[in-house]
Amino acid sequence: MTQDNKVETKKSESDKIWEEIRRMPISLFALPSQTVEDHVERVPVPGKELLVKLTSSAVVAALEEAIGKKYEIEQAEGYTIIRRAAVPLVEEEGPKQYVRNRRR
Repeated sequence: MTQDNKVETKKSESDKIWEEIRRMPISLFALPSQTVEDHVERVPVPGKELLVKLTSSAVVAALEEAIGKKYEIEQAEGYTIIRRAAVPLVEEEGPKQYVRNRRR
């Protein structure tokens, strides 16, 4: 009796972040059709934070613009750390509505 035993590995948070951002378009050096993975090399370390190496220091600003406010970027010695941005606990209130005092 033969049976394929496939072991499913659970993706870490860093794997999920990489899958979300790697194909995002990035505006760099006025070149068309550039993606994050063209200018960023992933360092395979499991955990909640994604560790990457940048091809150039000029990539930082373009990367921040490309991935938006959903992620935070931190520079470390020779590496860049990308993590999910904290979600605010309190939602912002809309414009306040004032009600005239009615005389009865």
